[in-house]
Amino acid sequence: MLKRLSAVFAIALLASAANAGTISCGTPTAVTVNSTPTASCYTTGNGDNLNGNNDPVNQAGFITLDTTTTSGLVELVFSLGNSGSFSFLASALYTDYLLGIQTTTGSAKPDYFVFNLPTGVTSGSYSINDTGTSATRAVLYGHLAASPVPGPIVGAGLPGMLMAFAGFFVWRRSRRAKAAAAA
Repeated sequence: MLKRLSAVFAIALLASAANAGTISCGTPTAVTVNSTPTASCYTTGNGDNLNGNNDPVNQAGFITLDTTTTSGLVELVFSLGNSGSFSFLASALYTDYLLGIQTTTGSAKPDYFVFNLPTGVTSGSYSINDTGTSATRAVLYGHLAASPVPGPIVGAGLPGMLMAFAGFFVWRRSRRAKAAAAA
C-alpha cells in the first residue's frame, strides 16, 4: 500500500513539474517569472508609468485590481526587491490576470515588465537579472468576467404585441357591452 501511495505521489510531482515553468521577459534587463503553469510575457516598456492609473496596460482594456502602493479590488501580496514572490486570491469577478513589475528607472531599459498569468496561477516567484535593479512597484490587472446575458422575454416581439392588442380590444368591447346594458 505504501509503495502505491509513493508511486502516485511521484507521478503527481512529475505532472506538476511538467507544468511548472520559467519565462524571461526583456533584454538587456530581464525579469524572470516562475509559475505553474508557465506565465507568458505580455509586454515590456520604458518609463516610470506602470502605475495602474491610465497606464499602457489600462489603455489596452485591463482594469487595475491592486498595486503595492494602494489597496485594491483583489489583494496582491508582492515582495519588492531584486527577487521575491507574489500571490493573490483570485476572484470569480475577474479573468485574464496580468502581473506588472516596475523596476528602478535608472536601470537599463526596459524598466517595466508585464506577464500574462494563465488561468489558475495565483502565486509564483520572480527575479531580475541585473543585481543593481530592483522591483519598485507591482500592479495586478484583470478583465471583468462576462456575466450571462438574459434570454428573450417570452411573448415579446410581434406575436406578443398582437396578443396585447387583441386582449385590449376584447376588454374594451366587454366594457362597452356592459355600459350599453346598464344604460
